[in-house]
Formats: sequence, structure tokens, C-alpha cells
Amino acid sequence: MTGLVSNAANVAYKTKRPMSAWRRISMGSWRPTGDSSVFVELDLPVHHILDSIHQHGGQTLPVNAVFSKMIAKAISTNELTRQINSVVRSGAIYERQDIDLFFHAVTTPDDLSGFKLKNPHESDLSKLAIEIDERVHAVRNGHDRTFHQVKGLFRLCPGWLSKLALDLTGFFSYTLNLNLSVLGVPRDAFGSIMVTNVGSLGIDGGFTIIAPYSRIPCVIAICSLQKKPLVETDASGQDILAIRPVVRLGLTFDHRIVDGIHIAAFVKEMKRLSKEPQTWL
Repeated sequence: MTGLVSNAANVAYKTKRPMSAWRRISMGSWRPTGDSSVFVELDLPVHHILDSIHQHGGQTLPVNAVFSKMIAKAISTNELTRQINSVVRSGAIYERQDIDLFFHAVTTPDDLSGFKLKNPHESDLSKLAIEIDERVHAVRNGHDRTFHQVKGLFRLCPGWLSKLALDLTGFFSYTLNLNLSVLGVPRDAFGSIMVTNVGSLGIDGGFTIIAPYSRIPCVIAICSLQKKPLVETDASGQDILAIRPVVRLGLTFDHRIVDGIHIAAFVKEMKRLSKEPQTWL
């Protein structure tokens, strides 16, 4: 009973919290041991990108559109970066054909949803920004029904059963590579990489964890845009201190799929793209 603690109790608990469908999914996702994640923090100056956007009449940085295109572009660059875009199946690694990004969208303080962008590096930036805004609006207003049926099932699923349900869904969807859309499970729901814009919540830095059932190789946290001091080289070759707008990325990789050499190639390409936006914007 609430407020009563017997001498035999180890912890004084309050009432049991009600759980949303997303909280049940989260409960069944994480394991206390066996995590293969590796973490990399990357600060990207974006003044060159902003200058390029301003030259074409833009006033602000469309963060989600810019980074979705840049991330997918970096992944597509060469053999090393393309190997990141893979899935582990039955002890083997399979490279994906497409580079699709899944964006998280907060609907309520206790619920999370999202949407997938198909090969965003092949899209025009302005059209991509419009698509993302429309998709976010649809999710937050309940008009996107992609995960509606799945969440409905998990609302009825006991917490202790959620792990088994997620494991079976991942096994059938990715290991056996079966399309379960007839059962209400979206086809390849999470794509190649998950992206979460935690900067929109005022978070300056951090990492997120790969959900095992998603079978993705990487999840990226886009943190808030801040002005930071950077050391640069001027035209005369002298080091100078400049204040630049910078976006911090928290990168989490699955070490089963990638090693340092793959991550380094991806980071190098992200830095190049941030300095040379005219080549891809």
C-alpha cells in the first residue's frame, strides 16, 4: 500500500507510474549489459553553411534539413563510410542499399514518435526543409499513422512482455527480412541512422543510445547551436581567434559494425562538408 513500508521491504516505493506505449517500448529495449556502443563528440562550425544559405536568400539555418542531407551525403562518400550503413544479421553484416534517416519527434512529455526520410542527400534543401516541417507537424498533431497500430498494441502489452515482443519483431523484420506491414509494423521503420534534435530542447551536448530492436548502426544527437571561440588560420598563415556558430553532434556507433577507421572517415567527411557547403547545398 502507498505510504506503508514493512520492515521486510528493501525500497520505499510510491505508486506505480502509468506507462505510455513509448515507455513500454523503452522498457523492453534496453539491456543492463552487453552494449556495444562507442561515442564520439563532434563540434562542427556552421558559418560557411550559413553564409551559403544567406547568399541564396535564406535567413536562418534549417538545422534538421541541413544535417539530414549532410549526414546522408557523408555516409555515401566512399567505401569506408558506406560500410557504416549496415545491419547485423545472424552473425553477419549486410550493407544497406538506401541511406534513410529516422528523425525523432516529441509528441508529449511521455511519448516519442518520428518519421523516416528517404535518401535525403538526393533532395533539394528547400524541399527537404518543407517536408521535414510537414512531417513533424503531422506527427505532433496525430495525423501521421505510421506507428499508430504498433503503439496501440504496446499499450495493451504488459511491461515484462515488451522485451520479448521487440526481440521477435526485430528478428522477423531484420534477421529473416520479412515485411510485417500487414501486421501494422512499418516497413524498415527506422532506416539507416536515427537522428534526434535535442538542441531544440535546449540541450547543449550529449549522446543517445542505440535501441537494439531498431538494428541501426548509428544514432546522432544534434545539440544546440552556440557561439564558440575557434582557432583559425588567416590569409597570411597566422593563427587567429574567431567567434563562430558551432553545432555539437553526439555520435553513437555500433562497434560490431564499425571501427575507428570508419568513424574517422565519417567525421573527416562531415568536417569537409561543413567547410565546403557549395559542393552539396
